[in-house]
Amino acid sequence: MQVNALSGAAIAGVTNLQPPAQPTQPTSDSPAPGLQPFLAVRTALILLTSAFFGVVFGILTFLSMASVAGAVLAGLTATGTTIPALHNLIR
Repeated sequence: MQVNALSGAAIAGVTNLQPPAQPTQPTSDSPAPGLQPFLAVRTALILLTSAFFGVVFGILTFLSMASVAGAVLAGLTATGTTIPALHNLIR
């Protein structure tokens, strides 16, 4: 019976009996065509890691000195000095 149905469909002019193809969805880790990411992964990693070090140094400074201004200054200094170090370290 299946052969008759297929031959009848071919006679009627239907040549493609395959189901329609599903449209492909772009993956979330690949940008859309023509769009560049704002930051490279390496740059984001360096900036986030240096910000983490700055926060840690700021908190430790605040706990030792109880001075907000000194803690902010230590945190900003730590962030600024770890950026070039991480830039040379992470390749």
